[in-house]
Amino acid sequence: MTCKDYEITENVNKLHLVIKDFEHYFCEEFEKTGIKRCGHCSATGLKDINQLFFCFNCGGTGYVGYEKIKKAYTCRHCNGGGCDICEYTGMVDWVTHANGRDVRVRA
Repeated sequence: MTCKDYEITENVNKLHLVIKDFEHYFCEEFEKTGIKRCGHCSATGLKDINQLFFCFNCGGTGYVGYEKIKKAYTCRHCNGGGCDICEYTGMVDWVTHANGRDVRVRA
């Protein structure tokens, strides 16, 4: 596992725990968000409980339906100017931001 792979895994695990805690402690508010447990992995985030591979449907977070939380952060790749990562809006959703997928890669 590369350093970047480890970082992505850590971020996905953090997201899983945050959403799971949100669902557990604030269930009424959680229901209003439209976020649902992933039907493919039963909210585990894993492709198969016996294998440590992320679920293809939720990307490893265990949940789907972030549409109501999208466009919350300025894209760090273009600093809000617009690029293909942020679909030229200058903003990215909190999952993309937390995973660092909007960070500019320097060669």
